[in-house]
This record gives sequence, C-alpha cells and structure tokens, in this order.
Amino acid sequence: MAKKEKQIFVVGHKNPDTDSVASAIAYAELKTELGQKATPLIASSINQGTSFALETFGVKCPEKAHLFDFPEYSVVLVDHNESGQWAEGIKVENVVEVIDHHRVGKDFSTEEPIFIRTEPVGATSTIIAKMYQENNKKPEIHVAGLLLSAILTDTLMLKSPTCTDEDEDMANWLNKRVKIDMKAHAKKIFVVKSDISRLSAKAIIIRDYKEFHFNHKTRVGIAMLETIAADKALQRKEEFLGELRKLKKEENLDFMLFVISDIVNINGYALVPGEEEASVIEKLYKSKEKDGIIELAGVVSRKKQVVPPLEEYFSTHGRTKGD
Repeated sequence: MAKKEKQIFVVGHKNPDTDSVASAIAYAELKTELGQKATPLIASSINQGTSFALETFGVKCPEKAHLFDFPEYSVVLVDHNESGQWAEGIKVENVVEVIDHHRVGKDFSTEEPIFIRTEPVGATSTIIAKMYQENNKKPEIHVAGLLLSAILTDTLMLKSPTCTDEDEDMANWLNKRVKIDMKAHAKKIFVVKSDISRLSAKAIIIRDYKEFHFNHKTRVGIAMLETIAADKALQRKEEFLGELRKLKKEENLDFMLFVISDIVNINGYALVPGEEEASVIEKLYKSKEKDGIIELAGVVSRKKQVVPPLEEYFSTHGRTKGD
C-alpha cells in the first residue's frame, strides 16, 4: 500500500499583514504547480489593507488555521519563524520549511534538518517571487498582484530602510504581468489601512502585534501602526496606553511597546506603558519621553529599526525587572 502523503499547509504569522497572506497564497500555489498540493491558511483575521488587496485581484481569503484538526500534516512557515508568532496548534515536529525575511529567533530549533530560506530583503513576497523565477514559472495575474501589493506595503512604497534592489526588481518584474500604477495602488492600500475610526484601541494594537523572546527569557511585545494619518492616531494616546498596560499584564510580558509610524513624513512615535519601557527607549534612541510618547526620528521599520536595538540591549541587560 502506498504511503499516504501528509497534507501541506502554508501559514503566516499571528495578526497577518499583506506580506504574510500573499506569501502563503503564492507559495501554496507554487508548490502545487510543482507537484506538491498545498493549502494556504491565515493565523487570524486580516486587516483592511490586506482585504482591499485580495478584493482588488479577486482572491478569496484563506481559511483560518485549525491545525489541531490535522494530526498528520506538514507546515510551511512564511514571513516568520519565532514560536511566539506561530498560529495556534502548530507543532515544531511538523514544520518542514521556513521562508522568511526576519531574524531567526533563538527559540526556533528542529530535531531533523528542514528547508530554511531567509534573506535580508524588504518582504517575504520578494523571496517567493524569486522562487517562481528560479523554477521557470510565472505567477498567475491574481497571485502576481498580491505579491506586488505585499512588496509595496512592506517596503512602504519602496521607501523603507528595509527595501533592497531585489525588492524593486521583483516589484517591477511582477508589474509586467499586473500592469498597474504601483504608487497609486500602494497609496490606496495605506488609505484603507489607516482608517482606524471604527476600531477599538485594542483591535488597533493587536492587528500588527508580534511577540519576541530575547535572551530566551525576556518576553517583548511590539505592536506597530503604519499610517498616513499619524496625528489622528496620536489623539487616541490615552486609549492606547491603557490597553498596552492591560495587554502587558494579560500576556505576562516583560516589556511592551507600540510604535505609530508616520509613513508620509518617515517618522515614528513610541507609546510606552511604563517607566521600564520609557527608560530603555530613551537610552536607545536618545529621545525624551513626553506624556507617554517618545519621538523616534526616521523610525518606521520594526524589523530593522526596533527589534535589533532591543535585542542587543536585552542580550547584555537581561530582563528589565525581576532577574
């Protein structure tokens, strides 16, 4: 009797963004085209910008991950690798691949060798697009549109400090199939994504929230809001600070941070829920806290401008409290 092939699921991180969703959809389609049927999943609800991109290119949103229901499965992690960002139900022994553009967390290890591809580019979708090229495949127009949307949004319209020549090359290659005004398309996504008027403070914080485990013992939560209307977001400062304090306690975090990124003026504003956070951020960014806000000049990238200095700090200082 032939051995039953394990079902393959491709899934991005908790609180998925456009890059996470596009990568899962595109890589699942590429694997299927190469003879390994794969299914994309999302870890939780998507944001308005991602929903707009899916609707623009006529793509159905993947189902939410329910991996508890599949005892025999293989999982491909895209756009993340750290266990604090995994969809609920993933078991490390079932992870067979990782495609990512973030740092490799110290808490990720496997007993068996697996395929891991990480590159220092602005979007995981850039890596997926390159894999299409390497396999002499061209993504369908709807897939190309999603990958392009993800590259443009993850690199802030190719202006982010994380953006590389490869991101630009892949964006242009994909647009040969999609044929859109890239700048206008990205702006539409950010306009939709920036409308937070109907969202609670908690919903805004957790929709782009990631947990990091620095030094194996320091649990750090970092939430981001990329917006073209930073001034309106900052008017809700007190709401955000209250929710940050609650979330820090509920999740038993050592450190909590919410950064509002002004993608028009390329500037950041850190909301700090306590004295520990204020002290550390002031030291790292040479900027003073004022009424719970610390201005971070030129800071718009969590991956390149927020996570590295915090990781370095905690590698030498350990936990901020109660060592």
